[in-house]
Amino acid sequence: MTSKPATTAHRRAVGHAHALLNDLADGGIGLLQAASLLISDLFQHYGLAEPSQISRDGSIIASEWPEPERTRTSTWAQQTSVPVT
Repeated sequence: MTSKPATTAHRRAVGHAHALLNDLADGGIGLLQAASLLISDLFQHYGLAEPSQISRDGSIIASEWPEPERTRTSTWAQQTSVPVT
């Protein structure tokens, strides 16, 4: 699905998310959940849909990644116990 960016120019966008430091330090699902929240805020500020590569539940959506990033991301996800769909 392709999203059409907003036509209004913005100098800056701000995203807010709350996360436990332990979740971020583990580098797994908690880190992806926080990243998804921040990226979604930024995307929506510019009139785009949520990011298609990661979900809010902290999983990787492999089909949305181009190669070679798909392989690298899937390998990282396996190493950190992050679900891949």
